[in-house]
Amino acid sequence: MKSLYSLIAIICFSFCAMAQRPERPSGTSNAASKDTAYVNTYNKLRALYLKQLDSESYKKAYNLSMNFARKAKFDGDFAILAVENGMLNWIKENLDKTSFSSYEEAVKLYKEQEVAFEADKIENAEYYTAAKIASEKYPKIKVDVMLNRGTGEDPKESKEYKAAYNKLKDLFIKQKSSASYLKAKSLRQEFYKKSNFDKKKEKLENGTTIMQWVKQNLSKTGFSSLSQAEMEWGAVEFAEEAEKKENAEFHSFQSETLRKYGPDMYRDVMMEVMTAE
Repeated sequence: MKSLYSLIAIICFSFCAMAQRPERPSGTSNAASKDTAYVNTYNKLRALYLKQLDSESYKKAYNLSMNFARKAKFDGDFAILAVENGMLNWIKENLDKTSFSSYEEAVKLYKEQEVAFEADKIENAEYYTAAKIASEKYPKIKVDVMLNRGTGEDPKESKEYKAAYNKLKDLFIKQKSSASYLKAKSLRQEFYKKSNFDKKKEKLENGTTIMQWVKQNLSKTGFSSLSQAEMEWGAVEFAEEAEKKENAEFHSFQSETLRKYGPDMYRDVMMEVMTAE
């Protein structure tokens, strides 16, 4: 479990950092990545990492974890996740925010994913052992491996990367033009409009959702009552779930590319498509 949350945190941190620093043509993260010994270690660990991502045990664990996350709808401080049973404690206190029918259901699914990740650790023991040893010498190597940036060369020039990029772009374009996406987008925009939420003046603190903000600021909004806001927000969530089902191939592949190549690919695809519009 912690490995998945660490991956999410690393990717989120890296994506934010990329927006604040100039692009590195080489695609490397530090001077050590130019060292032959480092590159050799990186290549071996990268190969084991990709093998892990393609393993059935990891796929099962990852899918269970994503399903759990969707049901949890966690919107608290990420520091909670670092505490033992932090997620379950948060769910217990915020069960009404989640899609779990009961706390017991949450515990059951949580334990299922824990068992699945233990199976992943067993099947992919070679990767975990190699990652531990490599990290002792190169503390940042796991980040480089996850973000595909440790050889000193531009990973975007590889045939594999280009093929994945083109596939992701085609799926992204298809998603953006789908009826379910356009409906979900329209409903979300309408909800934001009625909420009178001013992005220039307001901001959602500590993971607060727009629905929570509406509850706290109902008098500022265009909703006649909280029940109306909840009903319209429910329509947004329903439409977004329908969109995910219709465009399941896109969401699955986008998630895969994020784990294999880091956030650069999806960011570049979005920029290319949006610029061309």
